[in-house]
Amino acid sequence: MSFTRLPYDTCSYVYDMNQSMKVGDYNLNTPLQEDQFFYPNPSVPLNKYGASLCDKDVIDVDSELMGLNVKQTKCPSKKFKPSNKPFCNLVHMKENDEISSEETRLSNPPCTLRGTGWNRWEWLCENPQDKAIQPFETNINNRLVVKDNHRPCIPNPMNNTLALPPENNSYPLPDWKTYQDASFPIIHWRCCGEIEKL
Repeated sequence: MSFTRLPYDTCSYVYDMNQSMKVGDYNLNTPLQEDQFFYPNPSVPLNKYGASLCDKDVIDVDSELMGLNVKQTKCPSKKFKPSNKPFCNLVHMKENDEISSEETRLSNPPCTLRGTGWNRWEWLCENPQDKAIQPFETNINNRLVVKDNHRPCIPNPMNNTLALPPENNSYPLPDWKTYQDASFPIIHWRCCGEIEKL
């Protein structure tokens, strides 16, 4: 069996292990910024820094909190005995109170502002009365407007005297005679006596 391949090289093996561990080590122990501050204002979020930090690795602190660094036993003499010796040295951040918001409900509570006048006059960008009246007609009854503005188109008729008969008309009017029949009309509502006479 040949041991000349690259995975068997001791120097490259240490380099590969170091390279694969650096990613997780960077995520667990992210480098801190130089100008880190602790903001006592609770409205300012602390983005993973600001409080007192331990100078040891995060995984060691987690193991200490979970009790993984001591043996598990039921023997009273071999159980873990806590001491006052600190586990790690705490790094305290400098306090920065420049970014602070004023809580007006605490500094100026409404119960103490009775009878206080507030001048809230602010000049408007435009005059609100300029557009109080609409520059066009609206809500107009169109039917009444059309009736009021209607002007009839009366035609000028032509002279119709040419269609009239002449003044010295010699044509006599025909003698119209009406038809007079004493009998009952054919189309009529008839009673039984009239039907018997037919």
